[in-house]
Amino acid sequence: MRDRPNCGEADPKAPCDWARDLYRRAIVERDNFSDDIPDCLRKLQLLITSGQEDGQAYAVPPAVAAEAALRPVEEEMARLRREAARIRATMAAYDTVYSEARSQGEETVTVIYGERAIHHALQAAVESCTEELLVSQPGGGLPARLLHRGLVLSLPLLARGVRQRTLYQHSARTHKPTLAHIERLLTDGAEVRTLAETPDQLIVCDRDAAFLPAGEDGGTR
Repeated sequence: MRDRPNCGEADPKAPCDWARDLYRRAIVERDNFSDDIPDCLRKLQLLITSGQEDGQAYAVPPAVAAEAALRPVEEEMARLRREAARIRATMAAYDTVYSEARSQGEETVTVIYGERAIHHALQAAVESCTEELLVSQPGGGLPARLLHRGLVLSLPLLARGVRQRTLYQHSARTHKPTLAHIERLLTDGAEVRTLAETPDQLIVCDRDAAFLPAGEDGGTR
């Protein structure tokens, strides 16, 4: 058996010559190479075998293979859409409860607890930004996980042409990971400045929604 390329590493839109050649041979010559079928052709259902030992490999027309390969994917997508619709309907019912309960109190801000909940709320707000994102980040260097989260939120925003302006303290310049993070933001079009002292941590989306720490309890508002 000749050397084979690493299946899956090539551009899926441009199959490797080896796989294309085997598929062509199966169509034209009906060559028996069932033990040497590339994984990509198996997964795409383009080559199938008789199921018997040393069985012949048979070429399947792409249109037919697509039906076989895509059906489980489409069924799973349909299941996920149904599940998403069920969750939205349930949340709508709880949204009514939440709004009614809030109307009985005197709070004018929403307090969100828990790191995951805060991250998802912030992600939704940032993704909805259409004009401007303002960020104030006090302190020095940031942990790697927060820097990564920041890029995941900021880069798509900047790609859409939303203006981002960020303030850091001067001490962030001496923290290499944070400095590299800042340089990446600058490369993608963000505006970044450092000050001797910055205001409290703050994130403002379109000057419509603001996120700031609520206190030592770990919440945000």
